Amino acid sequence: MKLFTLLTAIAITSIALAHPDHTPEHPDYPEQPSDAVDKDGAKEAEALLMKVHKVYKNADAIIETVTVTMPAMMPGEEPEQITLTSSIDANSGKISVQNELDAVWSDGTIKVTLEGMDESYIQTEAKTFSAGLDSALGGQGMPGMWTILLRESDKASDWYEAFSLGMPGVEVIGVTEDGDANIVEMKTMMGGVAIHVSADNTIDRVVMTLEQPGMPVMEMVAVAEVAFKDAMPAVSFDAGDRKKYDSLEAIFAEMDGGSGEEGGDEAGLIGKTAPDFTFATLEGGEVTLSDLKGEIVILDFWATWCGPCKLGLPLLNEFDAWAQKEGLNVKVFALNVWEGDDAAKNLATVSKFWSDNKYTTAVLMGSGDEALPKNYNVKGIPATFVIGVDGKVLESHIGYDKNMVDTLKKSVTDALGGGDKPDHPDHPDHPDHPGS
Repeated sequence: MKLFTLLTAIAITSIALAHPDHTPEHPDYPEQPSDAVDKDGAKEAEALLMKVHKVYKNADAIIETVTVTMPAMMPGEEPEQITLTSSIDANSGKISVQNELDAVWSDGTIKVTLEGMDESYIQTEAKTFSAGLDSALGGQGMPGMWTILLRESDKASDWYEAFSLGMPGVEVIGVTEDGDANIVEMKTMMGGVAIHVSADNTIDRVVMTLEQPGMPVMEMVAVAEVAFKDAMPAVSFDAGDRKKYDSLEAIFAEMDGGSGEEGGDEAGLIGKTAPDFTFATLEGGEVTLSDLKGEIVILDFWATWCGPCKLGLPLLNEFDAWAQKEGLNVKVFALNVWEGDDAAKNLATVSKFWSDNKYTTAVLMGSGDEALPKNYNVKGIPATFVIGVDGKVLESHIGYDKNMVDTLKKSVTDALGGGDKPDHPDHPDHPDHPGS
C-alpha cells in the first residue's frame, strides 16, 4: 500500500514540524509561511478556485480518473504509478485506488474495503462522501479528494487542505499563467503545491513537492481526467462474509493489538523472561540479551522491505537519542528480521539502508534465525518489546505507532521508577552504544 505509506510519511513529518523541539527557523529548513502574505495573489487564487468549485458543484455527476506518479521513497527504488477512479453525484459515490482500497457511498453510509484485508470491511454513517472517507480512514487524505471537496464544500480552506494533503502551514502565493492554463501556487512548511487549472475551469494536474533537510526532493504528480455527466452508474456493495468494523483503526486494533498498544500473542510474554539470543551488530560485534540484565532494553523488530517499519524507525532513532542524552539506563536495538537467508547480502542491504538514513541506533542482525520470531510470538512487524532490568518483558507494542517516542518515554520512565537516573548508566561489561 505504497500510496498510504507515503501519505503517512507526510503526516509523520507534519507531527515532527509541530513538535516544540523542532527548529523551523534553521537555515537548512524550508522557509516557513510568513506574515507577509500577498493578499491580492491569495484573493486571485481563491477567485479562480471558486470558479472551479461552481463547475464541480453544479455538475449532475462527475467521473474522474487520476494517475499519480509516486516518488521513490528509498534509494534504489523506482517511481511508481497508481490510478484512482472516482464517481460522484448528489447522493452516491465510489472511489477505487489501485491495489489499495474501494469505497462506496450511498444511502447515508460509506463502506470501504482494503487490499490485503479480505475478511473485513469498514462501514460508518456519512452525510457526505468526504465526511465518510474522513471517518472511515481516520482523516487520511488522498490525491483526487480535491474533486470531492470542491463539489461538497464551499470553504476555500477545505480545498487548500485537500490539495496539500494536510501538510502544515499552507500559504496561497497567487496565480501564474502557463499557456491557456492557470496555476495556483501554494507553499507549506514541507514544500510547494502547484494546482493546474484548465481554460474550462477544471483541475487537470496537481504537483506536490516535498523538501526536507537531509532528504532528496520528492515530487508527486497527479494528472486528472474529468468528465461531467448527466448521471453516473449505480453503485452497490456486497459485504459477503466480511466482518464489519466502524473504522480502519478498529481493524488494526483487532489484527495486531492496535498501534502502540499491547499486542495479541506477543502480549503473552509479558511478565516472563525474554527469550535469549546472541546476534551480530553492523560493526561486527555481538550482543547477548541476557548479558544486559540491569538495563532497560528496547527491541524493535523490523525489515528494510516493511513500509510501516520504515515509518517507525525515525521515531525509534529519536527516542534512542533522547535516552542517551538523558543518560538513562536504556539500550535500544533495531532487531532486523525476515530480511532473507543470505547473511552477507542482508548485512550489505541493512548497512546501506542504515547509512543512507543516517540512523545511529544499534542494529542486531536477527534475520536467518527462524526461531527468533516464534520465540517472541511475532507474526507481523514492526513489533517493539520493552524488557525490564530483571530481563522480563514489561510491554509489547505491535504495529506502527505515530506516538512511539512518547509511548516509549512513558514506558521507560515507569520502568525506572519515575525516570530516576542511575549513578553509572553505562556498565563497563556492556557493549558500547553508538554515539556514546
